[in-house]
Amino acid sequence: MLATRRTANSVAEIAGNLRRVWARQRETGLARSHENSLPARAECLVTPIPHEIAIGGIYLPPLLIAAAVGAIATQATARTLNRYRLSRYVANPPLVWLSMMLIYTVVLGTLVIGI
Repeated sequence: MLATRRTANSVAEIAGNLRRVWARQRETGLARSHENSLPARAECLVTPIPHEIAIGGIYLPPLLIAAAVGAIATQATARTLNRYRLSRYVANPPLVWLSMMLIYTVVLGTLVIGI
């Protein structure tokens, strides 16, 4: 019983201290208003991020669309390199193809779709 009373007293003391601090902050103008109560890091979480993109009534994740467009852009780039015989200077073409696809996916996802 004695430990419970001490806890209750300390909780009451803490609550009283908090009320006094908040009252002082209101008096001095240091209290945050409700609209500015989020820290700067939490405000970036409020930005609109596409969770799903509907194409013809089918919901697709934005990363899938970015990867598909990245694969198409990589295929076009690889064909262009083969046409002008620039791919002969590449030591490992499948690795370059994978790297280009990754770069195109990240760029499209970041700049165009906003992942």
